[in-house]
Amino acid sequence: ARHQRTLAIAIKRAREIGLLPYVAK
Repeated sequence: ARHQRTLAIAIKRAREIGLLPYVAK
């Protein structure tokens, strides 16, 4: 569960900086 939370934070950050546009989609 903790790993999943870390992953979500990483994705959120990536979305903000625009590193993962496909994720933001």
